[in-house]
Amino acid sequence: MKSVFWTDDSRYNPHNRKITYVGDPWYSEIPRGEGGALNSMTANGHELMHAFDHDINPYVDPTVFENNGDYLEPREVSFGNYFRDAYSLSPMREKYGKIKGDFHQFSDKYGKEKISDFTSLGANEDNTSFGYSFTKTTTIREKGLFGKVKSRTVQQQYIMVSLDSEKNISFQIFDNEEDYKKATNGQ
Repeated sequence: MKSVFWTDDSRYNPHNRKITYVGDPWYSEIPRGEGGALNSMTANGHELMHAFDHDINPYVDPTVFENNGDYLEPREVSFGNYFRDAYSLSPMREKYGKIKGDFHQFSDKYGKEKISDFTSLGANEDNTSFGYSFTKTTTIREKGLFGKVKSRTVQQQYIMVSLDSEKNISFQIFDNEEDYKKATNGQ
C-alpha cells in the first residue's frame, strides 16, 4: 500500500497486488460529479475491496479484475459507501462513470454501526504498531413494519494495527482499555 498525491492515481494493481490511494485528497468529494465524500479512508477502502475480491479469487487471470468494471465497481463503491455511512460522511457516492449498479450493497436494513471519536493513541518506538481508540454505536432494529429500535449499544473500543518485517499488516481489536494496554505494554 502506498499513499499517492493525485486522486486519479488511486488504484489496485492485480499484477503485483499493490494498492495506491490518495493520501490527502484535494477535493472533499469525488470529482467529475460522481459525488461521495472523499478522504484517504474512503479512497483506500475502495481499493482494498478490489484487493479483497482478487484475494478470494487468486487464480483468476488479473485482466479479469482490470476489465470487469461493470461487475466489480459497484461492490467497491459500496464498500466506500459503507465507510461513509459508518463515519457519518456525506454525501454517499451514487455514480461511477457510466456504470450502473447497486452502490449500497453493504447497507443493513435492520441494524447500523457508527464509528465516532476515532483517536490516534500513538505508535511503538520503531513505528511498526499503531494504536487507536474509537466509539462504536450499534443499533439493532426489529424486523417489522416500522423498524423500531430494539437496542442500542455504545462501546469504547481499541485497535492495534501492526506491520511485520515482510510488511504484512495485521490488527487486533480490544473491548476495553485494560486489555489494550496489556497487549501494548502500556504504550
